[in-house]
Amino acid sequence: MSNSLPALTKIGPSCHLQLALLAVAFLICGCSRAPEVPLEIHHPSKYEPKGRPWWIILAESDVIVHGTGRVPIGKFKREMKSNAGAYLEVSIDNSSVLKGSIVGTPSFKYWLSSEYYLTDKLVNADGRDIIAFLVTVDEKYSDPPGINYYSLHYGCLVDPDSLLIDTLSRMVTSEKKLLDFYNDLLSDVTIPYMNEMKSLIQNTTVETKAQKAFEAIEGLGTAGVPAMIYLMDDMRSLGTGWLSLRNYSENSFEGIRHYSPDLVVDAMAGILNQIVGYSFGNIHNGGTDEERKHAVDGWRLYLLHMLIDTNPTFAARAHAKLKN
Repeated sequence: MSNSLPALTKIGPSCHLQLALLAVAFLICGCSRAPEVPLEIHHPSKYEPKGRPWWIILAESDVIVHGTGRVPIGKFKREMKSNAGAYLEVSIDNSSVLKGSIVGTPSFKYWLSSEYYLTDKLVNADGRDIIAFLVTVDEKYSDPPGINYYSLHYGCLVDPDSLLIDTLSRMVTSEKKLLDFYNDLLSDVTIPYMNEMKSLIQNTTVETKAQKAFEAIEGLGTAGVPAMIYLMDDMRSLGTGWLSLRNYSENSFEGIRHYSPDLVVDAMAGILNQIVGYSFGNIHNGGTDEERKHAVDGWRLYLLHMLIDTNPTFAARAHAKLKN
């Protein structure tokens, strides 16, 4: 018997400022108590930052590094005293990579500003055992321009216990396995709006139909999300280089959000972010093959976890796959 997808709950419109502030919930904090039930897919909620389950944090992070934090305290004090704002580079010695790959000594940049609550907590990482959750800053948006670097995404865990480190490592492995079994797990799942979505995506490749197709895809709302995710790995060029979406942010300074995607997958990532509120890489203005794969993988995990959380039969199959 096929499984039907349940209805999605809209999390809310995306807002980069809100995402940045959510890092406060996961700021540099102690984790001395070990998780009681380290499951293969889910991590006990008492260690989860407010508003973000662990799998989201793992999926959104490009690199996760465990090691000893090295904060240039002298520069930190000087820059904070000047109150002008500056980037501080923090290195991680004696490191091991829990997710991704990195060459040389891992480091990340953090923008020092008294406006960010996490800033005055950053010194707590100096000389201490940390886990840092990092995202790549594309050279197009870097400061100085033309250089790729890592940015602190959800803050750091300070002094994590060994069981937590092991649990996160196993979760990363489990998420990879889920992606390996993605097609098999969805083989008997009925996805609504597939025909409509295929037609609309085809229209996004036609110049005269693209913008109306974007609006229609967004108009399907959460009901169209599963089909959008299932079909988003599409590397065809769009019929237009512009994507305009209504800005629902309360603090927005413009009513419309404008993007410049290159491929179908870029536009789908932007619309999914608009509807659901998560982002697995900023490819809505184009990106590299690696960035696009990261985004697609993140949204596929979103679909799988939605089913795991709401469909006991599907969850049992997923757990069985992970045990193989």
